[in-house]
This record gives sequence, structure tokens and C-alpha cells, in this order.
Amino acid sequence: MRSKRKGFTMRIKEFFIDCVPPRTTHQSGSQIMVGKYGKRFVGQNAKGRATKQELQALVLPHKPIAPYTDALRVEITYRFPMRKNEKAALKRLAAIPCTKRPDADNLAKGLLDVMQGLFFLDDAQVYNLSITKLYAQRTGIAVKIYAIDENTISRYMI
Repeated sequence: MRSKRKGFTMRIKEFFIDCVPPRTTHQSGSQIMVGKYGKRFVGQNAKGRATKQELQALVLPHKPIAPYTDALRVEITYRFPMRKNEKAALKRLAAIPCTKRPDADNLAKGLLDVMQGLFFLDDAQVYNLSITKLYAQRTGIAVKIYAIDENTISRYMI
């Protein structure tokens, strides 16, 4: 989708993945491993690999025709299931902040790594990243990608 606002063009990609978001993050799925010749390296354990494959399957139907090459602003919202021990008054709300693990930065890292190559060439293109974690009645992952082309970025940033 293209939108014109104040003289610049911004492409917007927005989608919602209806699922129970995985709680295994890039960080928690990592472990120190020993290579063939005894050299140590950081690799992904089976749980980390399974989470990565699950995320890839979830985002694949939403990929654009071609990856974005412009500067990107990305907004990610993780909506986890409400906790059973939550007060009834809070359960009636649409969503409440999630202040427990997993950490927001680690959740974003895993999702951005999966989106790399499909939605954008390199996650270094992301100049602005917003992550929100909520407990909600409707669970899933909401993603919004704003791609700003280089011709208009100077007008946008000023």
C-alpha cells in the first residue's frame, strides 16, 4: 500500500499472525557448542531451531513480492495469552502490559532475523524499531513495516 502525506511517499506493510507467540527467543535458544576440532562457537539448540522454523512458517504468507531496499521503521506487537491467575477486572480488558519474560529485545531479534531476506535485505535497514508485549484475549503477532524511499527520507527526518 502506498500513502501520500506531506509530500513524501511511504509504503506500508501490515499484517497480523493469529497464533500463540513462541516464548523461546534468539537468546534463550543459543548455547555454546564444540565443533569438530574442539573449537567452541555459539549455536542454536533444537528448541531455538524449532522456534525459528515456526516463525518462518508464520511470516512466509505475508512476505512482499520483493524485499524492501529502503530505510525501514518496524512496529512489532506480541500478544501473549492472559495468565490464569490474573484478576478478573484485568481479564476483561482487551490487553494489559506484559512485564515478564521473554525480553522484548530478544523477541524482536528472532523475528527480524526470520524476516531478513524475505521482507528486507538486511536488518541494518531498520532505523526505528518499536516492540510491545501484551497479555491479550486475542493472541498473535502484529507487524507494521514503513518503508521510506531515499528521495524523501531527508524531508521525513527533519
